[in-house]
Amino acid sequence: MRILLLLLLSTSLHAQRMDIDFDANLHRLSYDTPARYWEEAIPIGNGIIGAMWWGRPDSDLIQLNHTGFWSGAPKEWNNPTAKPAFEALKKRMANGEYEEGQALLKKMQGPFTQSFLPLGDLHIEYISDFVKEKAYSRDLNLKTATARVTSGLDSLNYVITRKAFISYPDQVMVVDLSRRMRQDMCFRVSFGAALHHKIRIENGILKMSVKAPKHVEPSYRGEFQGDAAVLYDDWDGVGMVAEIGLQVVAPNARFQYDSTGITVWTGGEVMLLLASELSSNTENPALEVEKILKNAAQKSCNQLLDNHLKDYQALYNRVELRLPERRGMDDYTNGRIASYAKNQDPGLVSLLFHYGRYLLISSSRAGGQAANLQGIWNKDVRPPWSSNYTVNINTEMNYWPAEICNLSECTAPLFDLIERTARNGAATAAINYGLPGWCAHHNVDLWGQSAPVGDYGKGSPRWANWPMGGAWLSQHIWEHYSFTGDTAFLREHYPTLRGAGQFVAGLLVKNKEGYYETPFGISPENGYVLNGKILETSPGPAMDLALTKEILSNGQQAMKVLKIKDAAYKKQLNQLLPKLQPFRIGKDGRLLEWNADYEEEDPYHRHLSHLYGLYPGNQITETNSLFFEAAKKSLTQRGDAATGWSMGWKINLWARLRDGDHALTILNNLLKPVDPGHHYGEKGGLYPNLFDAHPPFQIDGNFGATAGIAEMLLQSHEGWIDILPALPSTAWPSGSVRGLRARGGFEVDITWETIDNKLVIKTVKIVSHLGGLCVVYAPVTLKYGLMEGKMLQIKTTPGQEIVLKG
Repeated sequence: MRILLLLLLSTSLHAQRMDIDFDANLHRLSYDTPARYWEEAIPIGNGIIGAMWWGRPDSDLIQLNHTGFWSGAPKEWNNPTAKPAFEALKKRMANGEYEEGQALLKKMQGPFTQSFLPLGDLHIEYISDFVKEKAYSRDLNLKTATARVTSGLDSLNYVITRKAFISYPDQVMVVDLSRRMRQDMCFRVSFGAALHHKIRIENGILKMSVKAPKHVEPSYRGEFQGDAAVLYDDWDGVGMVAEIGLQVVAPNARFQYDSTGITVWTGGEVMLLLASELSSNTENPALEVEKILKNAAQKSCNQLLDNHLKDYQALYNRVELRLPERRGMDDYTNGRIASYAKNQDPGLVSLLFHYGRYLLISSSRAGGQAANLQGIWNKDVRPPWSSNYTVNINTEMNYWPAEICNLSECTAPLFDLIERTARNGAATAAINYGLPGWCAHHNVDLWGQSAPVGDYGKGSPRWANWPMGGAWLSQHIWEHYSFTGDTAFLREHYPTLRGAGQFVAGLLVKNKEGYYETPFGISPENGYVLNGKILETSPGPAMDLALTKEILSNGQQAMKVLKIKDAAYKKQLNQLLPKLQPFRIGKDGRLLEWNADYEEEDPYHRHLSHLYGLYPGNQITETNSLFFEAAKKSLTQRGDAATGWSMGWKINLWARLRDGDHALTILNNLLKPVDPGHHYGEKGGLYPNLFDAHPPFQIDGNFGATAGIAEMLLQSHEGWIDILPALPSTAWPSGSVRGLRARGGFEVDITWETIDNKLVIKTVKIVSHLGGLCVVYAPVTLKYGLMEGKMLQIKTTPGQEIVLKG
């Protein structure tokens, strides 16, 4: 999809709507200093283009990303030697020769994936002396997706204000600059890039071509440095090219052009138009850039802002969470994070929740790529973990808030990625395993790599060889249907759901107890100790058991919904499902991660793979109390300290265990400051711009936290709408949430308060978008008409609104 970046600078504020008031601190990030580090810059985006705005008062920096700008190209990643190794592996594992089997896994590996790349930098240098004054503020309004920087000194009547947003419908970024001064403004714009690039001026347009490398080694491969780590072909060779064009539109201005930039003197309006296109999207990206610039110059700032607000707020305004906000707190976001441990301000929880929704809208829209490890924001040529799609948890976690937080449309790029990977994964299943269906492993990239990574034997099997990525990704197909009831969507993606199930079904073998389980399995990215040695694989680990039952059950249900007569697959599912290996419980009452009660290599490991059946799965619930209690003991043993994204998972797990106080404990641990200048070696937390700190930055922790807060307030995985299942009522004695979604096509609003230390649910409003039976459960008695009780069953029609009272 073509991208357009528009910057509008003017001496008068000709878009008054950009001054929409912030709603206190509920939807605002604010700071009193410019960014010193990338993790302090403000992220803005429209799902296609991402920008990190540093907000410097004199020499400003906007770092740019394009959702589709990656290294490399499609290549052969399947390993013909993998199939015989797989057959030998199965025999070794069946004989209990796990160490020998683990060695065979390395023979099944392929190349590493490619990397998400930085696009380039836009520099705006303000030459006028007035900008060097000390007064300063910057903020991000989540309700309007607009950022603002103000610098200057009121007493001298020298103030400059810049406001920015990126519009999805018009594919433009707008920066409006208003000033209050007695002199003309002078500024210079220029480009820069960390990758190979060419800068030129043609027909008054500042242009930059950026060449993507043909290969980038992952940053954790320290043995590769410099030119050995980042490999380029020539400009016509392997690796896409990004074209960027910047046109200055400024009536009555004076311009000076040189080989690297444009200097502008003006006392009037200035509009900078920046467009970008990729050679992977169009045959002639330079021509597309010129077309975009020409069309953009015909639109006004008001038109762009109106279109942006209409589109963005149609998504963002669906949901609202209000928790009691303590007054008198620090207005600046970094100060709020620093003081949270002392004041436990629920208002910061609300802000973090809304920020996650903002980030998802800004990083994942139709026409773009799925949100990766850093969403769509990255400054490094060799970013952490290649900023790719790590599908053993992180990619899926990115989309946990999408359905429950009423942002189903934002999942479109994820399903594009799944379909692309499934097509490639069919060849991997056949070549590497000799099996039907399709599979994916630990890492996926823009090109849909489906084979295990590891550079043909140099990777650790605990992450490289995990083969259940297709099953986990396909869970999102069923979840999307469960929330929306969209049978056309389910029918479109049923072959992919079926293919993932076929691979898993073909993988299964019967164990000595007569149950079916995977012949080898990995519990990402953990290990165990056996006979004094650390091992990383065993038959039938708990995560495999959960994913196997889920993908096969979802396929079975999909056939019923769609009335598909798939006799052979139906017969296979009917035979396998009753004979699948159940979860195992150890001698201390914990849910076992592996197929036996082994000593754990790391009892506090960040991954919680064996608890998949509790969340995001739905197999472990309070109704099967034995496994429910075993899961609780396992989670307790893992401890509360963790990396940022792991805490995101733990919030959801404790919410599913219906323990709101413990979920809040994990959330409180996440709401601690991490210094971007000294973050390595620290535990997880939040950077000053509220980005999740693994550390380093991983956006999945933001999305996991948002989903977890929603799960504390509403659940629906057991077949009914569960109201306030994990509310920490002492910390959140009152509040309201509007617009959350429940499975079955229901939209739910809840208002609660505490009276005499007792929870009172004032109202529950439910809109039934699909009709059907609405089953509601609450921790206190609810009333609807003549009905009264903690669990009510109400027949609804499509579009019907029902209101329950406490």
